[in-house]
Amino acid sequence: MDAAHLKGFSMKVGSVWRDMNDLALEFHSTTDSLLMKLGSEYTDRKYSLGNTYEMSINLTDNPFPFVELTIPISSDHSSGFKEVQTACCGITRFNGEGICDKNANLCLNRHEYLFWDLFHPTMTASKLAALTLYAGEPRFVSPINFKQLAKA
Repeated sequence: MDAAHLKGFSMKVGSVWRDMNDLALEFHSTTDSLLMKLGSEYTDRKYSLGNTYEMSINLTDNPFPFVELTIPISSDHSSGFKEVQTACCGITRFNGEGICDKNANLCLNRHEYLFWDLFHPTMTASKLAALTLYAGEPRFVSPINFKQLAKA
């Protein structure tokens, strides 16, 4: 689906697509229910399910608690995410209405941004997501995190 279709599909709220978020929540809920059912049928099987929606919303609503987590991820910064709504590379409103190409606006401090472009997280955000899946709390990865899964 291209950007023009996405605009018609959903109303934009800030830099977040409401309908896409609703679909992500529904997908996670359905997948969680299915895995819980399978887990009760096959008790010797262990699994982890990451909730990237919950991780993203926590970062956009309050990025400051993640400062301590982001410092060791990237050696080129010391202050964590400062921008969680505007993309680092793009055009027009929030740098989120066009692709990242030679005509796009480009930030100078990408490690401080949650989003690289309209759809993709920055490398720092991706590393934070990986760390959260590995050792995060149950609201981000359940029923056990990846570290616990490796030991199970």
